Amino acid sequence: IAEERRARVDLEARVEGSAAYTAASDSQKQTAGAVNEAIYGTVAELQVQLERTREDVTQLQRKKSADVEGLGAQLTLVQSSVAAMHRAIEAVSSEQASASDTA
Repeated sequence: IAEERRARVDLEARVEGSAAYTAASDSQKQTAGAVNEAIYGTVAELQVQLERTREDVTQLQRKKSADVEGLGAQLTLVQSSVAAMHRAIEAVSSEQASASDTA
């Protein structure tokens, strides 16, 4: 019953809209046409902006990924340097210990 009621209301609205359009003056029809064209133009512009925004987001995501990879490489380099410094410190400490034992 609810579906039938909705369908009837929809049909009535269409009939009323059609009747109003038929009764409208040519001036009103031209105005309505101009408004529709403006709306479609605005929607088209918004779609273009949306696509540009999507492209910008994609580029930013790629840049972010590249930045993260670069930071990962830098971190690996720092870790390697720190490990080399620890080995050097251990070697110096070992040499100093040997020298102390020998003296």
